[in-house]
Amino acid sequence: MEADHARRHHVRDYEQAVHASARTIDRVVRRARGMSAKRFLDERIVLEARRRLATTDTTVAALAAQLGFTEATNFVKFYRRLTGTTPRAP
Repeated sequence: MEADHARRHHVRDYEQAVHASARTIDRVVRRARGMSAKRFLDERIVLEARRRLATTDTTVAALAAQLGFTEATNFVKFYRRLTGTTPRAP
């Protein structure tokens, strides 16, 4: 997951790599992390976004593309949904 989080945003994207169904992946992640597999993936993307926002001068549009979003607006909506704020909010 660490290598592909920018390209794979859905649990089903990992089924072949780990030889398990999305349901099994979700069950294992819930036991290990106490959250759904989708939430785990989303939080990993947000963590990476926060790291890059804090350590680089990249634009939100460029960051969105780096993290696998086709539109910056989709990234901003995603980020706001998970964090309650926009990527450039202080």
